[in-house]
Amino acid sequence: MPESFNVPDDMQMDTTVDNLKDAMAFSEQIEIFCLTHGIEQKKCMYAAVCVEEISRNIINYGEEHGEHYTVDARVVIQDEDVIIQMRDDCSPPDLETRKQIHSLDDTSKDIGMQLVGRMAKEFDYANVLSLNNLSVRL
Repeated sequence: MPESFNVPDDMQMDTTVDNLKDAMAFSEQIEIFCLTHGIEQKKCMYAAVCVEEISRNIINYGEEHGEHYTVDARVVIQDEDVIIQMRDDCSPPDLETRKQIHSLDDTSKDIGMQLVGRMAKEFDYANVLSLNNLSVRL
């Protein structure tokens, strides 16, 4: 992940999680972090939900397949926006799953990611060097 978003260090926070307990704890920290930096309550909650949902999906997927994955997460406050960057070492989603994640038409598939997509102003995914990279701007 890039080192800086041209914002002061106190306007960003990051961590690595590899279990649901830590993912939930980081999610709670994100909400408090955003609130203390003047972000509206609803957006603070959205940021926390995004990180928790994405982390949960990755960690649960790994457990279901006998693997152990880690998630690097960074939250940046830039003006009125909250930017969430996540990177993981999970196997990349197949092309059909990627289409479903980016399409808000079929509400029966990937409900958590659909929720994230609906909350986001911008939502970008790329797989680079066998790492999944997701960026969400709220």
